[in-house]
Formats: sequence, C-alpha cells, structure tokens
Amino acid sequence: MVAVPAVYELYLEAAVEYETECLYSDIRKLQVLSRTTCYNRSGPERPVSWKKYPSLALGATGYRWRQGNATFQKHECLPGVEMAVEGYVSSPEAVIAFTATSWPDNRLMTIDVYARGRRAEGRRIMISNGRVRAERGKGT
Repeated sequence: MVAVPAVYELYLEAAVEYETECLYSDIRKLQVLSRTTCYNRSGPERPVSWKKYPSLALGATGYRWRQGNATFQKHECLPGVEMAVEGYVSSPEAVIAFTATSWPDNRLMTIDVYARGRRAEGRRIMISNGRVRAERGKGT
C-alpha cells in the first residue's frame, strides 16, 4: 500500500525528466536544421521564404514538427505530464521557429514541463536570442 504512491512519484519524476530532454533535444535539432536549410544553394545567401522554415508547434500535452503547413512528426507526452508556454505565443499553439542566425524575437520564451498539478516542481526550458537552456524546479 505504501509502495504504490512511492513508485508513482518516481514515475512522474522520470517522465518529466524524459519529456524535458526530448523537447530540449528537438528544439536544438530545430535550431541546427534552421541554420543549415535557410539559404538556397543556387545563389549566394538568398533567403528561402519563411514558410519553409522548420518549426515546432507546442500544445499542452505534446508537440508537432512542421515545415510550412506539413506536419512531419508528432510527439505526445507521457501520461501525467503537461507543458505550459509563456511568451511568444500564437494561438492556439505556441510556435518555435528559428531564423538562420537566431531566435526571431528578442523576448524570452519559457516552456514549463511538469507533472499535472505540480508546475513548481517541474523543469523549465528557456529560449532567448538563439540560446536554449534548461533548468530544474523553476516552474511557477
């Protein structure tokens, strides 16, 4: 009887850590992919249209890789794990997209990954001016 809640707590902690690492890794991949696909090979540094940039569309329980209107990959969070986004949000989903050089806006975007009902104990991913970093226990 005592073991079940303890095991569930361990599961939630591991699930939040796993989802944070997956999202962090995918954001870094997006950043590198944006830098390598932003120019045409046919001419010297001609920008490709904005719609061709890869992006991540974040929701409360998962995210999608997109390029233009096409979705390439979907990721659903593990049961009990949620995400909340602050700053640089477009409704109904938050969209993360980089330009060739950096984050397209100077504002800070934070993504909290947490166990349902425990936002303060979760993890936080911050994007600011092309920098991406993760912290523990910084949720609101």
